[in-house]
Amino acid sequence: MPYSKPHTVEGLMSSPVVMVDSDDTVDDALHLMRQRQISSVLIRPAQAGGTYGIMTKRDVVGKVVSQGLDPGTVSVQEIMTPSIITIPVGTSLRECARLMAELRVRRLPVEQDGQIVGIISDTDIFLAVEEGGLGPEISESTTSQNGLFHLLRPRVLNALSENPTQETIANAIMLAVEALRQELESAGTQD
Repeated sequence: MPYSKPHTVEGLMSSPVVMVDSDDTVDDALHLMRQRQISSVLIRPAQAGGTYGIMTKRDVVGKVVSQGLDPGTVSVQEIMTPSIITIPVGTSLRECARLMAELRVRRLPVEQDGQIVGIISDTDIFLAVEEGGLGPEISESTTSQNGLFHLLRPRVLNALSENPTQETIANAIMLAVEALRQELESAGTQD
């Protein structure tokens, strides 16, 4: 029986990606994020050939709310993270997890033929692993006791029991992804 679990970002990414224009207000983007129940939006380039940006809930809290600014008067371009890194649609989950840990980001836009076709988050990877185990390209690189699921599950359960906020859980996932990256690097040097 062929392996059916996703092992590339294409099988897990959210698509289509929700985007806003760079001159839209933070308030407009927040309404869209709440309506779609998402934690980030991509920002279209202001001009042809420009780069995409991303605005997350953390950007809003850290750059608007904490500064006492009015989200109705601040443009998303003012607070977005510009020039985001994208990954090709065929990128393995292993490489995606490694890159997220290395860049210390929680989501990566996915591109195909120069177009953004999806976005993948650390939560997408966690849920896939939790629901279905590891794909062969990850599990062959790690032992069953040290697979991503075994790294993530205790950290997330501990985070839930101590402080069940989205930020705490996301931080636990990022730490586990970093631990997996280090383990995969170790396994690669032993081959």
